[in-house]
Amino acid sequence: MNSFSVTFTAFGAPAEEQVLCRPYYVRDGYFDDVDLAFHDHIFDEVKSDYGLMQAALISANFNFKGESAHAAMAPWKARDALDAVVLMDVGMAQYREHFERGMTAHRVITHGGEQPNVIPAKASVWWMMRHPGAEGARKLFEQAKKIAQGACLMTNCEVE
Repeated sequence: MNSFSVTFTAFGAPAEEQVLCRPYYVRDGYFDDVDLAFHDHIFDEVKSDYGLMQAALISANFNFKGESAHAAMAPWKARDALDAVVLMDVGMAQYREHFERGMTAHRVITHGGEQPNVIPAKASVWWMMRHPGAEGARKLFEQAKKIAQGACLMTNCEVE
């Protein structure tokens, strides 16, 4: 009877939603001597699933730039970057009707200004776009860029 030894190593993978830790684990050599690796995504119970479990992901920050002005005294001098973020959000919401099966997109406004009575010159939104395949995620990202440009046309802002 043949025998063999097995070494089992478990370690956590923080920041899953930001897709950050695993490339660093590979880069730093944690998997150099690994023959088999399992990935677990902890939910509210321990179980196994089957079928398509992963999706391609594109994570992108859209940083809008306008021109600030006092909202009550001279709003005509401003180009509202937050309006551009909001219009991009509306555009993406309308585009959801046309998503292919498996496409998802989620966002959070990461910067919306400094105070209510000042029209913000800068505003940012962070989008995560997913699809079961890389081409689908890329298609969604390309459409998001077009929607951001449309928001810029409506507000006279710029986007990076």
